[in-house]
Amino acid sequence: MRYILLLSAFVACGKGIGPTPRNVPELGAIRGTVKFLGSWPDSTAEVRVAVYEEYPPENFYDVKAFSDPLPVGVDSTTYKLLISPGTYGWIMVAWRGEGRFWGPESFLGMYLDPNDPSRPGKVTVGPGEEVGGIDILADFSKRGQLPPEVVEALEGATYRPAPDGIGLGPGTGVHRR
Repeated sequence: MRYILLLSAFVACGKGIGPTPRNVPELGAIRGTVKFLGSWPDSTAEVRVAVYEEYPPENFYDVKAFSDPLPVGVDSTTYKLLISPGTYGWIMVAWRGEGRFWGPESFLGMYLDPNDPSRPGKVTVGPGEEVGGIDILADFSKRGQLPPEVVEALEGATYRPAPDGIGLGPGTGVHRR
């Protein structure tokens, strides 16, 4: 009799005992090619594609997704990163030197609007959708040269670039290496 009551209670639970499943949106993907211009610095630790919701970002560290590390020392490479469905306003390539952290000086290039290459391109990704052709030119000679709108947005931030463009500036609470 005890076993029948226990079995009845278990069956009454529907799917049994366990965590309640959450509605997790199906991820989408962004993919493209990164073409590198200039000489790779010997101090290169890694390079990745970074995705932001807003352009310009008010917080440089509010990255919504990072690609896996890209191959170092190549002329070009393809990338694909999984991301939650949404619209993304800034997709850029970031470089990090050995012993350094990611920062505004990491900027190498960004995805540009195909209809207006003077502006960043926006990308909308739906659930399960893969958006391709998000190609980026990454120029080592322009490393750390952020677009003016980004510099302006970060002006009041505590992690603005240093005047020499290397590391983080004074009063940031983050020490330069």
